[in-house]
Amino acid sequence: MRLAVLFVVCGLSSGLAGCGDAAQGVADDRGLASDRNLKADVLDIDNAEVLAKVVDLQITTWRYKVDKADVRHLGPMAQDFFAAFNLANSEKVIHPLDASGVSLASIQALHSRLVAAEAENQQLLERVDALEQRLAALESR
Repeated sequence: MRLAVLFVVCGLSSGLAGCGDAAQGVADDRGLASDRNLKADVLDIDNAEVLAKVVDLQITTWRYKVDKADVRHLGPMAQDFFAAFNLANSEKVIHPLDASGVSLASIQALHSRLVAAEAENQQLLERVDALEQRLAALESR
């Protein structure tokens, strides 16, 4: 499993900075490390901005040239992902942790929008109820 994970992260981009020994230090047979103690320069992000970039990102189905004709994958092109998010150090691969982070940030942005829409909907329902009560009172005169 470790070799497969490292192949996905760095195998297609041999010779690129950041692959090799550094990648081996953050991956094992359980996945990619995300321990806060391994990280530096942590910055907050704007989830809504990430979501807007995801919305603009072209998602297609495709196959690798080495795949059989009936094999399909789903996702963006690495070049487009890199242009949108400028993550990692290659426009030829999408780091699984970055894809997860973009997905989670987008989910949080959608959750915020949903909560706001639900609150607005509740206010509108209360307003409609009040207006219906006023109308009923006027009609009963």
